[in-house]
Amino acid sequence: MWPLVALCAVAAAVGCWPMASTAAALTATGRVRLPPRWWRRTCWPVAIAITSAGVCGAVSYWRLGPTMALPPAGGLAAAAPALALCDLRLRRLPDLLIAPIVIVWAITACTACALGTPAAATALTRGVIAAAAVAAAGVAIAVLRPGLGGGDIKLSAALAAVTAWSGVSRLVGFGVLSAALLLFQALVAVAHRRGLRAAIPAGPALCLAALAASVA
Repeated sequence: MWPLVALCAVAAAVGCWPMASTAAALTATGRVRLPPRWWRRTCWPVAIAITSAGVCGAVSYWRLGPTMALPPAGGLAAAAPALALCDLRLRRLPDLLIAPIVIVWAITACTACALGTPAAATALTRGVIAAAAVAAAGVAIAVLRPGLGGGDIKLSAALAAVTAWSGVSRLVGFGVLSAALLLFQALVAVAHRRGLRAAIPAGPALCLAALAASVA
């Protein structure tokens, strides 16, 4: 088992590397630009992201094993540190970093359905419905509170699909953990007198909640 755990950790770390490098070099205008002495400015954030992805990948295999729930969890493990890094730096969640999560989930779901895996069609339907419902709720919240960005909505929908693929209980866990972490961030913002309308990076909280729910 442990060689496979190590292999999953390496795969997640390797998958995270280009995304973390992109997140560290991304500018506020959405362009990838290497700053002066970029190796000094980006080596530590990228190294931390890659290490985090490796740890998440190892935990994913240790908890899930060789099941159809593993590939989406592995894709999430690879993309989540890069997304958190980008959101903390720029308050942005670019489609370029969200897309791998959706692609891995879609390939896994379609493959499972094509192979006739039991309950795969139900899980796929559940994931699509969960993603659509979360996206609709996100749009409604964004209308009431303009601080919620499009990246937050897209990421929430993608993570809802990933967690719903593994079961309703994990989808509910993702929702509860996300709400708790975001509420904590809002309370911290109020305590620091920034107010509820301050820009709060939701990406790290959403990714952490999804990772925890996926391997619970």
